[in-house]
Amino acid sequence: INIWGTEGNWGLLLKKIPDLPPVLLCMQGIKGAISKFYFGDLTTFQALKTIGPKEIIKRNSIFQQRSSFQKWKPSEDEIIKSYQNICVQSQWTAAHIASINKDAKIYHNEIVLRQSFYDSEQWNLKSLENKTVFFF
Repeated sequence: INIWGTEGNWGLLLKKIPDLPPVLLCMQGIKGAISKFYFGDLTTFQALKTIGPKEIIKRNSIFQQRSSFQKWKPSEDEIIKSYQNICVQSQWTAAHIASINKDAKIYHNEIVLRQSFYDSEQWNLKSLENKTVFFF
């Protein structure tokens, strides 16, 4: 059985089933660990500027998103502790997994991330050109 990610309840649900065949938990990142860096180098004022009418109506601001990552950490840790075979895509994720579940056998897989993800320079907000980044 392959569980993709810890963002949902599948990992919690499956661990309650007795006599499961071997399970592989595949992870790209860890929401609890990411929550510490959710704003990157944004100041509070810059983060507040990301909130527009859509974020207010949907109640989905950058602050609420970070909070949901923080709240999910105990469930995510429980999922990680429940499985012995865990597949990761970066050494960063592997290190966090090892600190949460010392008995896990960790496999490395790069199926989703492009090499440029690993090789790119880290963003520095102070030296970036003023550009609009548009996501949808």
